[in-house]
Amino acid sequence: MSTLKVDTISPKTSWTTDEIAGNTIKQSDAGKVLTVQSKSEASVTGFSADSWVLFNSSLDVTITPQSSSSKFLLQFTAPASASSQRVYMKFVRDTTDVGGGGASGSREACNGATYTGGGAAEQLAGSYLDSPATTSQIVYHVHVYCSSGTGYLNRSHEDSDNDGGIRGTANFTVMEIAG
Repeated sequence: MSTLKVDTISPKTSWTTDEIAGNTIKQSDAGKVLTVQSKSEASVTGFSADSWVLFNSSLDVTITPQSSSSKFLLQFTAPASASSQRVYMKFVRDTTDVGGGGASGSREACNGATYTGGGAAEQLAGSYLDSPATTSQIVYHVHVYCSSGTGYLNRSHEDSDNDGGIRGTANFTVMEIAG
């Protein structure tokens, strides 16, 4: 067995670029998952055409970034349906849309879309890597839109009690990643 004896221990007075004093994330930690929040919702939601609506506030994720360089990987999936129409989804940080393409004319900016021909339920999914550049608390929401008629999440359009009807669960996961 070895013994180490010293007269004094001096604190480190300088830091390399891979080390930052205090509670700040080290650069060498970049890419590591820091926090994961995942929420599920099985209730059926119907929504009318031609306006974006909050899917369900029970899926909202409230998080305070550990660093202003943190990034957030947003992932959403849900069964969606409408009578031969398109269903869209987008991510919203507080009140700001994030990650959708640019809207143009009657084309909607969104993070994910599906076409539900014949009213069958199809998987609606979207993902986005957000860089909010803040250490203040933020809330992520999922908004949905139907191009015509009524859209539904977590069920088929007809909602028939046979092998063509389904009930499902929406899932929203937010992962904080060290930047």
